[in-house]
Amino acid sequence: MLRRGMPGGAVSRQRALAALQTHEAERTQAQSKLDQQASLIAASQADVAASQATLDRSKLDLGRAQTLRKPGYVSEERVTTLSADSRVARSQVAKAQADLQAQRQQVASLEAELKRLMLRGLDGDPVAWRALLSEMRGALTPFFKRRLIGREADTEDLVQDCLIAIHAKRATYDRSLPFTAWAYAIARYKLIDHLRRQGRRHDIPLEDAS
Repeated sequence: MLRRGMPGGAVSRQRALAALQTHEAERTQAQSKLDQQASLIAASQADVAASQATLDRSKLDLGRAQTLRKPGYVSEERVTTLSADSRVARSQVAKAQADLQAQRQQVASLEAELKRLMLRGLDGDPVAWRALLSEMRGALTPFFKRRLIGREADTEDLVQDCLIAIHAKRATYDRSLPFTAWAYAIARYKLIDHLRRQGRRHDIPLEDAS
């Protein structure tokens, strides 16, 4: 039924505008999650750079000590200590680089698999859709538990609400965006709404969902 005094075309335009605003809000939330993942990778890259700087300093100290390796300047014990420090720094660099690579692969692998299931589900594959919801249940359970310390009993209800929302809003998913960013934007909204209804603060950081 049309509102009295409002032409049908105006109502349609209002509905279209509201739908557009909702879509843009979800796109912004998804992009924020993607930016957060990029920040985590950037932090790992910073760790690699810091470890590399430590290694460079150790190499420099060792080189100077070896140059001055003669009586009255640097003892053999000092050279040995610096050599050991250099090996430790080199090991730290290798570990930081391996951790960064593993993190990138984990994020990329999870995103690729979940998005594949999402797209197949949107295309009408019921098996893929059930698999996606099952995978998301496993991912969302620890996501909510970590943020509901002392209220873990609420986790299952939130997971269920989030899965229902993912199912109900599946048509709004933009295939050009990462699926995990879109899904965790929904999860974060559900968590904030839950905490608001419980009368608790809801300053939830946009962090990695892992």
